[in-house]
Amino acid sequence: MIQGESGLGKTALLNAACRMAREEQLSVLCARGSLLETSFSFGVVRQLFEPILSLLDPVQREQCLNELGAGVLSGTGPKDIDDLSAVLDGIRSAVSFLAESQPVVLAIDDLDLCDRESALWFEYMSRRLEHRKVWLLGTTSLRSDTRARPTIDQVIADPATRSFILEPLSTSSVAELVAEQFGGSGLEALIDECHFATRGNPFLLFSLLTWLRVSGLESCSAAAREVANAVPQAVIRSMVSRAHSLPPGSYPLLQAVTVLRSDAGLRETSALVNLDIENAKVAADALAEANILGRERPLSFVYPLEASAVYADMGPAGRANLHALAAQLLHNQGSSSGVVGDHLLLTEPAAEGWRAECLVEAAKSAGDEGRYERAHEYLTRALAEAPGTILRGSALMELASVEASMGSIEAVSYLRAAGDLEVEPTSYGHKALQVVKALANEVSPAAALEVVRLASTRLQDSDEAVLRMRLELLVAHFDRTIGGGVRAAAALEKSLAGRLVGRNRDERLALAHLCGFWVLLPDRLGATQLGATALQSIAGEDLEVADAIAVEGMVRALEAATFAGYLTDVEQIARNRRTTAQRLGVAATEAAFATVLAHVLFQGGNLREAESEARRALAITNGSARSRWPLILSAKISLEQGQRAQAVQLIDELCRLEEGSESLDEILAMECRGELHYADGATETALSDFQVAGQLAEEWNVKNPAVTGWRAGRARTLYAIGDFRASHELASENLSLARVFGSPLHVGAALRVMAEVVEPTERLALLDEAVNLLEPTGAILELSHATLDLGRTLRESGRHVAARTALRQAADLAVRCGSSRLIDQSLRELRASGARPRRLAFSGTDALTPSERRVAELAASGMKNARIAEELFVSTKTVEGHLSRTYQKLGIQSRDELRSVVSSLRITDDPVTRMTRDSA
Repeated sequence: MIQGESGLGKTALLNAACRMAREEQLSVLCARGSLLETSFSFGVVRQLFEPILSLLDPVQREQCLNELGAGVLSGTGPKDIDDLSAVLDGIRSAVSFLAESQPVVLAIDDLDLCDRESALWFEYMSRRLEHRKVWLLGTTSLRSDTRARPTIDQVIADPATRSFILEPLSTSSVAELVAEQFGGSGLEALIDECHFATRGNPFLLFSLLTWLRVSGLESCSAAAREVANAVPQAVIRSMVSRAHSLPPGSYPLLQAVTVLRSDAGLRETSALVNLDIENAKVAADALAEANILGRERPLSFVYPLEASAVYADMGPAGRANLHALAAQLLHNQGSSSGVVGDHLLLTEPAAEGWRAECLVEAAKSAGDEGRYERAHEYLTRALAEAPGTILRGSALMELASVEASMGSIEAVSYLRAAGDLEVEPTSYGHKALQVVKALANEVSPAAALEVVRLASTRLQDSDEAVLRMRLELLVAHFDRTIGGGVRAAAALEKSLAGRLVGRNRDERLALAHLCGFWVLLPDRLGATQLGATALQSIAGEDLEVADAIAVEGMVRALEAATFAGYLTDVEQIARNRRTTAQRLGVAATEAAFATVLAHVLFQGGNLREAESEARRALAITNGSARSRWPLILSAKISLEQGQRAQAVQLIDELCRLEEGSESLDEILAMECRGELHYADGATETALSDFQVAGQLAEEWNVKNPAVTGWRAGRARTLYAIGDFRASHELASENLSLARVFGSPLHVGAALRVMAEVVEPTERLALLDEAVNLLEPTGAILELSHATLDLGRTLRESGRHVAARTALRQAADLAVRCGSSRLIDQSLRELRASGARPRRLAFSGTDALTPSERRVAELAASGMKNARIAEELFVSTKTVEGHLSRTYQKLGIQSRDELRSVVSSLRITDDPVTRMTRDSA
């Protein structure tokens, strides 16, 4: 007896046995049970004898049929067999007669589907095989509930019966069969998929492999991806045939199971296909007996491939209809939104409100679990279901949230669309905050600004003070225009209610942004209070360098503190933050703090390092809007270093970027161009540039001379063309505003400008005051300018000894700054004062330029050329050139020698200082 479930190869083994018997010259008689045979007495036995009887002529055939088994095989025997034993023995005698001349093999497939009488005869024969001339072979399933089953079980239980129970193919066997037809990379994945779909069932495996091969899937990877979608026709036909032979309702129940899957309880499946619960129980038990469904709950297929076959057999419309019914059924039962949503995705839109609500809820849950792709599917479908604006608005807001989590800037478009509908203001505000913060570095400022402004406006009359402030901070972050800054400042000031100390992170960030606005107005806060407020606002460790909004606030606060003269504090903070951002790999933040550092170093007079930091920022920002301020600083540094061609190039690029930007940078760009033209002697052009800058500053209410220098530039230019009255008025206004602000650095700068446009007799007092104010600030560049002007004025007034002292100090400061322009002017003035300074040396440490000196110091510290180039934001070739010239000037040939003389490369022993000492 060969036992096993459907598809495991019982019939194939039986046929192989019969083939071997024929090869051994045995007589083989075959038959097969079926449901049709169960109602025909001795039908299977008659199948056995058909091949022999067909060889007889009709008369002999009829005679044999009537005599064999008392006519029961021909159908002429009595309906009620009184002596069944006699009939069975008569048929046995016929077999024994046949076996006399040639051994006989009787093979019956699907014995459990025989008619009862044939099964009884088979059992009768199994006990009378002592002469070994007759062999009985049979196959049967492990589980069945037929009339013949009890009799067949008696045969199986007989110790004389040899039973073979078939098992599914092992993984290794499946692997061997798959490898025969597919090869190459991805084979293991294909084997795993095939084994899972078929559970090692040979019939299913061969059907699957045939389908994959016929489908033209050449690679293992492609085949593995398609296994879950495979629908072999042989499997479909087998399933339909087997299911329809079972009790009524079996096949619809299978369809319900494929749709409901993990929710396939008997109550749900029967309700889905409108099947009476009692009939459903009968059908489920029959399907379990047939090894199509498992016996546990929820109902599930034994073989996933058979589930796919039933699902595919329904057709698209049938599947969509059942999924729609399933969604409604499960929704009514209170199932989770995700379960219901999965069914709704497979239906046609019906514009029903409950569907949209369920899909939105399912999307929220999926988003919370990080399944953003699935959440996107739910929401896209919810939009097709949403019949009203409120539901549609909710779906759009959730879709925006999901898109933001996936890093897509399309999130802002969805949020903008939701803003056009009737949505709850607080919910919209939270979504706007979430989306824009998540995409702060990717989304365009204009698009982000539109939605946060709308969200902020809708919350004006609400009690959501914290949310409103956070939205206002976003407005301040994205609106870089002066007008936008004014509006944002007004809203933030209102939220702070006059407080200058932040009680929490949001309030401190609000103060940081406000300081960036207040610095434009000299009378809003004095320099001391502004600088202290700005530094206090960013003192917390909770302002992360990876948070674009926090970084923007910190940068604005540090810039305000720089303008207020807090140079040492700002330099330390900016350097630490820039280093942290560099270590963490946050490039945008590194560029932002490098720009602040370049600004404070420029104000302090360290032009070499300021230039390096500005280059760093420009290299990272690479022409974006954030590169404007580094460009301005680079242009100013180039002017101070006497690099006119480079300054021209930078200013031209800057003015193209800034045209129409309505930002402070636009004013500063025009001022830079004016300074360049003034230095070139093009006074009319310079006057025009300063006038445009002034008009923009007046229009946008930018008054602080610490921030904008158009008054100073225009006053100098007016004085140069002989308009003394106008120049004096502008310089006086500039000084008055600087004194109102109260920053010693900028009061000193304003005094120096004032000194340039007054009578010579008034200049000394102004310049003395300027130098005295500037000396403690640490702003050595401005101090160098003021000291140079003081020395020049002393010389022009005939006080040569005092002039030389001032000019030596100016030269010393100029070298410390690295300002070639000031060095040249100081040397000229020293010579004019009667001093005889030596010219710059062509060899030795005195001959080194500031750039060569900086490269030499870094090389002596152990840095490689590539690292030096990265640090100074120059090319490796430039570093190599500087080192080559340094070696030549110092008369050395290696870095070891360079390290031995590095102490002589310090600023304290610079050429101009020694030169001016020698000229005394």
